[in-house]
Amino acid sequence: MSVLGRAVKYVVGAVGVALMIVGGTAALGSDGVPQTPSAVIQVGLSAGLPGQSGSPATSPVDLEGAGLVDRSDWPDVDADGISDDAEELLCGSATCAMPWQDRDGDGVADWVEVDACGSAECTAPTDDVDGDVIPDFVGLVLCGSEGCSADQLMGDVDEDGVESWIEVVVCGTATCATGDEDYDSNGVSDAAELAACITDPEAVGGGAGLAQTGADGAWWAVFGAGLVCVGIAVRLFVRESRTPATGRGGEL
Repeated sequence: MSVLGRAVKYVVGAVGVALMIVGGTAALGSDGVPQTPSAVIQVGLSAGLPGQSGSPATSPVDLEGAGLVDRSDWPDVDADGISDDAEELLCGSATCAMPWQDRDGDGVADWVEVDACGSAECTAPTDDVDGDVIPDFVGLVLCGSEGCSADQLMGDVDEDGVESWIEVVVCGTATCATGDEDYDSNGVSDAAELAACITDPEAVGGGAGLAQTGADGAWWAVFGAGLVCVGIAVRLFVRESRTPATGRGGEL
């Protein structure tokens, strides 16, 4: 093979390796959020898993004047974050419910559904009448009705950097999340993934700097192009290695 042909193979292979490194690194370092927006993350599990203690902490944050339901003074004899009334309704005593229980398997913990609408099976996390990608049950939890304003939904009542609606979806109240929860253990916080679900910030009163979904798709395409280039180069080198050697006396 000519020197030029050999050089072309090396160039194609080098370009392929470079594209794989750039594309792979960028894709793995992107936000990694779902291509299809979804504001459904299982509620209550960040508060405690089966076999563990723990629950959404009642917060000392003063909600007076915020227009939000304040549960901090609700009787809770076992201090598990679920009010005595909710536990009585769910299972007959003030100490019998667990924060992660979800009898209808809809992703919303039983006690959160009780707080939202009075039973363990009365709401669905996919219900979103106004199309703002914030589940309707969040407004019921935050305000006790569907009348929450955009400012209340998008507000941050405890000033911890996590919006109130996100905290409700993550763990059931407006003050229970830290922003570090990662339910699916993919390295992207639940708060960041939920923020990325808002595809039209103007629909819920604004909000700049929200993460964008699907940003890693183009980088994986770059990685794929690099893989193709490397494959072509390898095939050319293999073909060359299989070409019979020749000399003055003809084929050896």
